[in-house]
Amino acid sequence: MPQERFRFKCLRCGRCCRDPNTIVTLSISDILAIANHLHLGVDEVLSVLGFYHFSENVPKSQIEKMVTRPVLTEKGSAFLGLLKGEGGKCVFLNEENACMIYPSRPKICRTFPFTYTLVKRMKGGVDHTVKMGIAQKGLEYCPGLHASGASLVSLQESKKLGVETIQELEHHSRFAEKWNKLVQTGRKKATARGLIEFILNEQKGLGV
Repeated sequence: MPQERFRFKCLRCGRCCRDPNTIVTLSISDILAIANHLHLGVDEVLSVLGFYHFSENVPKSQIEKMVTRPVLTEKGSAFLGLLKGEGGKCVFLNEENACMIYPSRPKICRTFPFTYTLVKRMKGGVDHTVKMGIAQKGLEYCPGLHASGASLVSLQESKKLGVETIQELEHHSRFAEKWNKLVQTGRKKATARGLIEFILNEQKGLGV
């Protein structure tokens, strides 16, 4: 069955950046990209990073369905995302309604309002086949899907982004599993600062 084609034109309305009920979840690669782009240290990363903790124990089956795998901290299991500013807007959205980290914006921002589902993993686990869809949030408030003059989205370019996104999420899952295991075995302390230090050291080969 052929992939459905979509039309889209970003209107720079900022709705996706201002929705107080939308959390921009971050992968390890996202955090590193932002830190490198802005030359951030541990304290500076912590100042823009949110640790969204669960209010109750979450079944493993539910965790498996989450976009990003949660990590252990001193306050329990949490997933990572950008902090919210006044009115629920992203901390990196400026007064001109522009993204201050646009070149290094998280993958979830790059892919919105679309979603990507892994359909088939090719032999060797290197290549992926993905299917595009529209995120529920996109259907709710993204005017770019119905904008006048919106052009057809390039399936080739968009699916390439989808593959990259899936690969980054897989890398994040492996990293989160490594970190959680180190905490559970007592080799690392479950602290937010310790996690960020571990992430920043990861790219230097000093993660373990």
